[in-house]
Amino acid sequence: MEEKHPSPNPSPYTERGFRWHKVAMDRKQWKTGKGLWEKLKPFAREMRHAQTKAESLLWDRLRNKQLANQNFRRQHPIGRFIVDFYCPGRKLVIELDGGIHKATRVEDRERQIHLEAFGNKVVRFRNDEVENSIESVLDAITRTMDQISNNSSE
Repeated sequence: MEEKHPSPNPSPYTERGFRWHKVAMDRKQWKTGKGLWEKLKPFAREMRHAQTKAESLLWDRLRNKQLANQNFRRQHPIGRFIVDFYCPGRKLVIELDGGIHKATRVEDRERQIHLEAFGNKVVRFRNDEVENSIESVLDAITRTMDQISNNSSE
């Protein structure tokens, strides 16, 4: 019997036995199609309205092109996942990890592999990093965007 998941982000590691790093993926098959988008859209909207303190603090500094004149989206669907923040201009995914992520390291790694299969760069920060030293988090995001920009111009 297939395991039921309470969230829209089931573990790719356990769902039907897929292991993304061992499966040759057809990228078109896993992009967020209209049917999947319609299913994820209400979850993304709900997550935007129920932000954590760290998400709210970071969003206040990313919104309206405040960081490096780049547009960011929050709670944005990519494939079958909803990411915390996404910069489409740099294909940068920013994930904030709370206490639950200590128990979901394998799932988080599989999720990251899946997101990177679409050509995204994934960076992770702990909630306490954002809450206690937002400036160093913003500096790290800026450096990552610069690296992405430099790699794409080579």
